[in-house]
Amino acid sequence: MLHDLRYALRVLRNNASFTAVAVLTLGLALGLNATIFTLFDALALRPLELPGHGQVVSVYQDIRGVARSVDGDKNLFSYAEYARYRDDNRVFSGLAAYMPEVITMVGSDPTPVRGQLVSCNYFSVLSAPIVIGRGFTTPECAGDDAGPVVILSDEFWRAKFAANPRILGQTVRFNRIALTVIGVAGPTFHGTELVRPSFWAPISMEWSLLGRQDNRSYLGMSDMSWLALVGRLSDGTTLAQARANLGLISRRIDASESGRTTTLTVGTVNLLSDPEKHGVALGVGSLFLVAVGLVLLIACANVANLFLARAASRQREIAVRLAIGASRGRLVRQLLTESAIVALAGGVLGTLVALWSAAAVARVLGTAPMDTPIGLTVGPDVRVYAYVVALVALTTLAFGLAPALHATRPDLNQSLKSGESGAASNRGRLRGSLVALQVATCMVLLITAGLFLRALDRAQSVDPGWQMDGAVAMSFDLGREGYTTDRAAAFTRELDARLRGLPGVVDVAEGTTTPLSGQHHLAPFSTSSMARGIVTEYAGVSAEYLASVNLRIVRGHDFTRADAESNVPMAIVNEAAARRFWPGEDPVGRTLHGDKNTDYQVVGVVRDAELSALGKAHEPYLFVSPRPADAIGVNSVIVRSSAPFASLERAMHTAAVSMDPDIHVRVFPLRDNVRPYVHASQLFGLLSSGLGGLGLLLAALGIYGTVAFTVARRTREIGIRIALGAHGTQVTRLIVRQAMRPVVAGATVGLVLCAAVSGLLAPVLFGVGGHDAVAFVGVPAFLLLAAAAASYAPARRAVRVNPVEALRTD
Repeated sequence: MLHDLRYALRVLRNNASFTAVAVLTLGLALGLNATIFTLFDALALRPLELPGHGQVVSVYQDIRGVARSVDGDKNLFSYAEYARYRDDNRVFSGLAAYMPEVITMVGSDPTPVRGQLVSCNYFSVLSAPIVIGRGFTTPECAGDDAGPVVILSDEFWRAKFAANPRILGQTVRFNRIALTVIGVAGPTFHGTELVRPSFWAPISMEWSLLGRQDNRSYLGMSDMSWLALVGRLSDGTTLAQARANLGLISRRIDASESGRTTTLTVGTVNLLSDPEKHGVALGVGSLFLVAVGLVLLIACANVANLFLARAASRQREIAVRLAIGASRGRLVRQLLTESAIVALAGGVLGTLVALWSAAAVARVLGTAPMDTPIGLTVGPDVRVYAYVVALVALTTLAFGLAPALHATRPDLNQSLKSGESGAASNRGRLRGSLVALQVATCMVLLITAGLFLRALDRAQSVDPGWQMDGAVAMSFDLGREGYTTDRAAAFTRELDARLRGLPGVVDVAEGTTTPLSGQHHLAPFSTSSMARGIVTEYAGVSAEYLASVNLRIVRGHDFTRADAESNVPMAIVNEAAARRFWPGEDPVGRTLHGDKNTDYQVVGVVRDAELSALGKAHEPYLFVSPRPADAIGVNSVIVRSSAPFASLERAMHTAAVSMDPDIHVRVFPLRDNVRPYVHASQLFGLLSSGLGGLGLLLAALGIYGTVAFTVARRTREIGIRIALGAHGTQVTRLIVRQAMRPVVAGATVGLVLCAAVSGLLAPVLFGVGGHDAVAFVGVPAFLLLAAAAASYAPARRAVRVNPVEALRTD
C-alpha cells in the first residue's frame, strides 16, 4: 500500500493540471454537500451545547381521542400535565417547562420582541449561566402574577440597554406590564429553540403578558397545550428507562379521561426537538441533500471521463505491467489508490469550503432583526467528518472503479505495438454513458429549478381569489396591550368611526386576522348528523369585511351591521366547507355547531379563495360574525381607500395613537402578506437555480472534454476525410451529431425522471397537479443548445488541422 501511495503521488504530481482540475471539481461538489449537511446537522442533529448535554432531554406528546385547546403547538403540555410528570417521575433530577414563544412590545417601541415564559427551575435544570444577578425562585412561580421579574438575554441586554451594568433592579415594561430585571443570562446561553429568546419571565406571568383575555389563566386549564418540557436525567439513567417511566405516567393520565391516548416523544435536546418541526427539517434537508447529491454525481461523471481519457494514454504502461506478471486486481488497486488520493484531496478542500460557507450562513442568520435572531452552532463535529469520509469513499468508487476496470482489460498485442487498446470502443461507450448520466441529472436539476422559479413568478403575480390592491391593513393586539373586553369594544368602535372619516376611504372592516397573514384560528365544527367535528380554520369578521377584500358571495348574503347588533352567532362558509359539511345540499339556513358550544346560523357561501395559505384555496374555511364578547380578539382592520399609501399610513397611525398614545400598531399594504411566500420562493429559486447552473456548467465541461478527447484520438481519421475532399462543415456536423447521441439519450431519461419530480412538486408549488409546460419545453431546448455549443467548439478546432500533419500523426 505504501508503494501504491508513493507511486500514485508521483503520477499525480507529474500530471499537475489533470490533478488540479479533478480535485477542484470534486472539492466544489463535496463542499456543497458538506455545507448542506453541516447546516442540517446544526439544526436537527446536534445536541445543544449545555453542561452535561448528553443528559438533557426534551419531552413532547401526541394526544388522540379528545379535544384540546392549543396555543403554539398541539404537541405541547398543559400545566397540570407538566406537574404530574414533574412530581411523579423517577428518572429526572429536574424537569422544567417553558412556553416556546411569547411576543411582546417593550416600552414604546413597536418592534415585537420574542421571549419565553419558563418554570422557576428552568435555569437550574439546564445549568444555564447567569452572569449578572440571579435566577428565578420558587415563590415567583407560585400563582398568577406572583413573579413580576425578568431575566434578559446577553444580546438583548447589549442591544437594548447598551450593556448597562446597573440594569439590575430597573423596571422594564413588557406589554405594559412592569417587570423588574433580576438577571442577565450568559452570552453562550440562547435557550433551546431555533429563534433565540430576548428574555425569560416566570410562567406565573402568562395571564398578564398574554392580556388576561379569559377569566382564568392557562395555569388552570388542564386541556390547554402550551408548554414544552425539558429535563435532566439522573445519573445512570438511560433514555429507554426515561421513556418507560414517563410512559407509565402518561397511561395513568389517559385513564382519567375517557377515550384519550397519549404517545410520548423523548429525545436529546436540539434546536428542532419538536416532532413536527423535526419532520419538516428532515423533509427539506433531504430535498437539498438529494439536489447537491445530484451535483456530486455530475462531478463524479466528469472526473470519471477524465480518468478514462488518462487511462487511454497509459495503455502501453498497463499492458507492460500485465505482460510481466502483474495481476489485474493489483493494477485496479493501484489505479483506485490514485482515485482515492484525488477524492481525499477534494474532500479536504470541500470540508474547508463547507466550514467557511456554513459559518457565513450562520452569521447572516444571527444578524437577523433583533426580534428574530436565529442561533446555529456550525463548527465541525463527528457527524460532519463521518459524512465527508463516507462521501469520499463513495466518490472514489463512483469515478474510479469503472475507469480502472476498463483500463486493465486491454488487448495486450495491440497495446504493446501501438499504445492503442482493442477496448477503445468499450471506453467510448462508457464515456457516452457517463455523458448521458450527466445530462439526465442536469435535466432534473434544471427542471426543478424551473419549477421553483415558476412558483416565484406565481407568488409575485398571484391571484388569490380576493383583491389585495388598494387595501391597507392595521394590526394590533388589544389583549396583549392589557385591554378588557369592554375597553376593546369601545376602542374598535371609535377607531372604525375615525377611519371612515379619512379622505378617500371607501370601506372599513375589522377581523381577527387578515388573509395570508400567517395567523390561524382552528376549532372543531360539526353538523347535527356528524358524530365528530371537523377541525376547520375560521376568522371572526365584521360587516363589510368580505367587501373590503372583494371576496364574492355566491349564495346567501354578507354580514350586515344589523346582524352584528342582533348578537346572533352567524357564519359564512366557503364552497369547500359547504361541500364538506353538506355535500350536494344548500348550506344557507343550516346550523353549524362550533367552538365554545356555540351554534352558528349559516347565512352565506363565498367562493373558494386562498385565505389561510397559498395553494390552499379548496380547503374548508369559515367566517363567523363577531359578538361584543369577542371584541378582545379583533386585532386587525382593513381599509380600502383611493388615497396614496404614505398619506393613508400616517393618517391611520395618527387615528389610533390619538386614542391611546401607548398603543403599538403597524400599518401596511395588504399585499405585504404575500411577501413571506415570495421570500421563500426567492430562496428556493436562488438555491435551485444555483445548483442547476452549476450542474449545467459541469455537464457542459464534461461534454467539451469528452469531444475534445475524442477528436484528439481521431486526428488521423479527420485528416484522411479532409484529404479525400470532405468539407470542414461536414466533418464538424458529423462530430457534433455523434457527440449529441448520448446527450439526447440522457435528456430523454432526464425528462422521464422530471415527470415524476414535477408530479410531486407541482401540487406543492402551484396547488394543482400536472406538469409545467414552460419548464418541460424550455429547459430541454436550452440544455441541448448548451450541449451542442460545448461539442461544436472542439469539433470546429479539430477540422482546422493540416491534413499532411494529421496523416503523419501516430
